[in-house]
Amino acid sequence: MTPAIHELLDTPDRVAEIPYAQIPRVLGELEGLRVALLAQLITHSVAATLAAEPAEKSQATGRLLKPAEAAALLNVTPRWLYQHRRSLPFARKLSRRALRFSEEGLRRWLAHRHG
Repeated sequence: MTPAIHELLDTPDRVAEIPYAQIPRVLGELEGLRVALLAQLITHSVAATLAAEPAEKSQATGRLLKPAEAAALLNVTPRWLYQHRRSLPFARKLSRRALRFSEEGLRRWLAHRHG
């Protein structure tokens, strides 16, 4: 008789009692349990993170600014942004002709630079 999973957890030395042919089945049960526990952990973590964020911040997270909008926030010209895009960590090149700027990244960058 193969020991149950809870018996193996309580007394790991009973692993030797598992017949060789039953090892894949037991490993499958353990993997299923591991996946279920991981899913619960991730679900709980995501729910807690979402509950902790203010609604306005979660909306601003993915907002991309056009060059004119970003330039206004930085008090620079759009041309300056285009010239320095490679050194700006919040710049996002969407295509060959479309450049956008992460609002959240820009605000963090500003806060870091201005202390």
